[in-house]
Amino acid sequence: MPTYLEDEIIRIAAKAGAEAAIQKEAEKKKHSKRLRNTKLLLEHYREFKAYSANAVYNAETSPHAIDILEALWIKDDDRRELVIDSIKRSAVRTMVIVSHIDTMLDVYNSLVEKSNDELEKRRCRVITARYISDEQLTIEEIAREESIEPRTVYLDIEAAVSKLSTLFFGIDMFLNV
Repeated sequence: MPTYLEDEIIRIAAKAGAEAAIQKEAEKKKHSKRLRNTKLLLEHYREFKAYSANAVYNAETSPHAIDILEALWIKDDDRRELVIDSIKRSAVRTMVIVSHIDTMLDVYNSLVEKSNDELEKRRCRVITARYISDEQLTIEEIAREESIEPRTVYLDIEAAVSKLSTLFFGIDMFLNV
């Protein structure tokens, strides 16, 4: 029959084990969320690029853009300011994100080229064909072009997204933040 001290040790150990398991699961969810966010950024990359290229508000045209935005007819002056500020913030945030993605894609391409790893080169081509190039190819089209199975295209995307997540999010990809 266990003593009080043994019961207490078991209770403390069980609590510590449960807390560690909960912490580990939370870290896995954060990692998974960043992978998901990377994939979402890639899936919407073309739209973000188009938005950035066509946004009325940007650093060069800001005086003209503000005039255009202020011309939007909103009865409530406070609400008009809120809408204008929201559009400006959205345009700037999107431009910063697109610039960051472009830079990290360049870094990724450079790293892949320097590696001389044919598998990584193919993964880079797959990501480009699926998310970056002007014309988006289907999974089947990519598979035919690369002479691989469609399932391999998905696996290549997963592997490339993992590498790109590190580039997009830096050390935060691994830290508990």
